[in-house]
Amino acid sequence: MFKKPFSFTGRIRRLEFGITVIISVIVSLIAQTIVFQILMSTYLPTEYPDGSISYHQESTTNPIIAIVILIIIGIPLAWFNVAQTVKRWHDAGYSGWMVLIPLGFIPAIFISGNVGSNKYGTDPKMTDQNIEIDSNNKVTTASDDDQVPPPPLNNKKSSPPPINREKEYYVEINNEQSGPFNIEKIKLLVEINQINKSTLIWEKSLTNWTSADEVPEIKKLLN
Repeated sequence: MFKKPFSFTGRIRRLEFGITVIISVIVSLIAQTIVFQILMSTYLPTEYPDGSISYHQESTTNPIIAIVILIIIGIPLAWFNVAQTVKRWHDAGYSGWMVLIPLGFIPAIFISGNVGSNKYGTDPKMTDQNIEIDSNNKVTTASDDDQVPPPPLNNKKSSPPPINREKEYYVEINNEQSGPFNIEKIKLLVEINQINKSTLIWEKSLTNWTSADEVPEIKKLLN
């Protein structure tokens, strides 16, 4: 999260945008408090014998200091907010110009993002997990060169590959082999409906490709 907070390109998740709103509110309150204290110190009260009170300007530089503080904090904060709001709309597949809608940040907090890549970039939820779903719904993940590949999908008689220390899964998605994925990434794929009970799974302890509901640890995620 917050890899390029001042950029207007790309996409961000609802979580990152929610944190953005909280940060903005806190920074704004701190800035307003500082400016208020500076302005209050500009005018000092004078009490007269008859009990009346008047205020006179003690300093002419304090208002200037307050304005400088507002500029230093306000401009970057406004840029940050607009950039993050644009990327939140991008995540839902809408133009960044939606930011011009009055109070447009409110629906941006709740609107769901597109699953997989769209014209504005890759799915940020997948990027955080090192998974990418392209415009054709093909799932890919970064893998090391020494990863042991699973047996071919259509070759039921092939022998399993050598044992690998890490437990990783290969998945058949859209009739194509994807992976390897650890159990956390498998859980994420289940959540976004890329894996169901009939999805074929292979892991080093399995002789052949097996449906997801026959793999105990994955079956638990489907229930």
